[in-house]
Amino acid sequence: MKKLLFGAVALLVLGGACMFGAAVSTGFNMEALDIVAKDSKLYTAESAVQEVSIDNYDGRVQLVRGDKLTIAYSDSAYYRYTLEERDGRVSLSCSRTDKRFLLGWLPFAGIHMSRVVVQIPDGLDAVTVSNRNGKVTAADLTVRELKISTTNAHAELKNIKASGAATVTTTNGSIECADTDAQTLHVRTTNGSVELTDCRATAVEAETSNASVDLDTVTAGTMSLITTNGSVDFSALDVAEQLSIRTTNASIRGTLAGARSDYTFRTVYTTNGSCNIEAGGTGARQVDVHTTNGKINITFTKNE
Repeated sequence: MKKLLFGAVALLVLGGACMFGAAVSTGFNMEALDIVAKDSKLYTAESAVQEVSIDNYDGRVQLVRGDKLTIAYSDSAYYRYTLEERDGRVSLSCSRTDKRFLLGWLPFAGIHMSRVVVQIPDGLDAVTVSNRNGKVTAADLTVRELKISTTNAHAELKNIKASGAATVTTTNGSIECADTDAQTLHVRTTNGSVELTDCRATAVEAETSNASVDLDTVTAGTMSLITTNGSVDFSALDVAEQLSIRTTNASIRGTLAGARSDYTFRTVYTTNGSCNIEAGGTGARQVDVHTTNGKINITFTKNE
């Protein structure tokens, strides 16, 4: 009897998975299945705004460029929003009601998920997003400072220009930054990869755990790359002053801009892995490289 019951449950789960896979492959989107009544709202700023703050739960937050500040969001039986504007600052905060959707815990059941879309004009002093259990994306923005944090989800920056700091943090999710210029660029996650492509900053800090750090065409004055149990890979990495790379149980490999004589390798350390470079040098660019149980393979864009 127990075997029959187990088999029936297994068939139901398998059938549901097949149906969901087929639906996704044909372009079906669970978020588009609007079986929950929602009260859609749109805020449009009528006066000058210098700061925007978004505090959200369980859904996606999208930041895009616009000629005027607008915020699109929806109240529902599961979420309620409060919008405030005062002294050039606009804030939107989300609170969850006591009501819970039966399938809300399923990873694909985004039927009741909240969603906020913000159009941001150029030149704002600060844009801050605090999200939980939802993806955050920001594209084509020009601001002074940008701060994004979420949990259990992916975060993505594309074509961002920040005259001050650009900071992105998450947990259990990856971070991608592409075509980003900032005074300082800080990215931090856990259990997710970090990818920086075509980024420029005076100072760059990238940190994760149990995942890789990958950089392509990144320029900085100082840079710190930290992970555990994940590789560090880079190409056309151009660091003018100080570079620190640290990982464990994985390799460090890539190409640095310039010639070997441009660098002083203050520390080169690995265990149980090959290493193609020795400590020392007289160059102005200072480098520390450290791993365990992994190889170190560093090359240069110019020959001596």
